[in-house]
Amino acid sequence: MLNPLAKTSIITLALLAPVLFAASTYAAVRCETQYGGAQVCVKTGALQVNKQVKVITGKAGEHEWRDYLGMSAGVRFRPGEEATFRIQVKNVGDAKFDKVTVTDTLPAFLGLSSGNLTSDLINLDSGQTQEVFISGKVIPADRLAKAIDCAVNTAEARGKDVSGQDANDKDSVEVCYEKAVGQPTALPKAGFGDSALW
Repeated sequence: MLNPLAKTSIITLALLAPVLFAASTYAAVRCETQYGGAQVCVKTGALQVNKQVKVITGKAGEHEWRDYLGMSAGVRFRPGEEATFRIQVKNVGDAKFDKVTVTDTLPAFLGLSSGNLTSDLINLDSGQTQEVFISGKVIPADRLAKAIDCAVNTAEARGKDVSGQDANDKDSVEVCYEKAVGQPTALPKAGFGDSALW
């Protein structure tokens, strides 16, 4: 037999479950009051953005997409190297989007080398995912403020579904750069008179 505290916990969880576990579905539902006071609810479009950065894992161009390349990841781009981002936009609602606009903002140490910072996805059906690719090249070493630094790169998707409901979502990935350490062209000469002991 359950004690009173356990009964209370179970009842509380049962009452809160619809709120806790279905909150995301409420965002994709639009309700309107009809003439006579009745309410009609329809599911609408909702967007989900996933932004990742490409990491080369092998000499043959093998790669993987990662959500995080911060300082602890140990992956840093050097001057002249290219960072490629994949932005996946999924329609997680029930209504179609005729057009979804994707915008991206590159960190200051990356100059756009391919793709567009603003792109339109056309005809994004319910359950469908479309992708955008953007690449940025690390600026020259003499223009980098620090020896090593990281920045957050964010992409956002905005659209209006066919029922007229607005939807948007965003996602970020952190990337880092490291200035290449140059090797000296010649070793300094040291003779007998250069010793600190003399």
